[in-house]
Amino acid sequence: MNKFFWLFLVFPVFLFAETNGMEGLLQIDVVVKVISGESEELWSLDLTKYTISERAISINLKGFDGELLATVTPVEINSELVLLKTSSIIKSLDTGEIIKASHKELVAGFNEKIIFYPIGNLENIPNVIMELEIKKILGVDIENK
Repeated sequence: MNKFFWLFLVFPVFLFAETNGMEGLLQIDVVVKVISGESEELWSLDLTKYTISERAISINLKGFDGELLATVTPVEINSELVLLKTSSIIKSLDTGEIIKASHKELVAGFNEKIIFYPIGNLENIPNVIMELEIKKILGVDIENK
């Protein structure tokens, strides 16, 4: 009876576990730069996020008289290519008004730098440049993390 109960609990996990056929984590290196109208770099930020294929990451930055809200969803096409689904919003810190919004999908190679410029390009706000690089990390056991 005890063995049957254990099989009943564990077997459905293997049967219905969500798998997408790809192995390993995806590392997303993000570099965000804020450039003034005179091409002077006001500030920059480097960060790294980890995800799996078809799982979005969020980026929320404040501090350049505006706020950047971005989501990036990498979808692994094959061992060399990834589809990036991105959306970004620039909001005014003073009024909360949406200054610019964009949604894009593009295909890129792993370890290839993708530059989004300009994210914001209005006279009253500096230009925001976002650079992404997607790397595949193989040999990581996602189940035990």
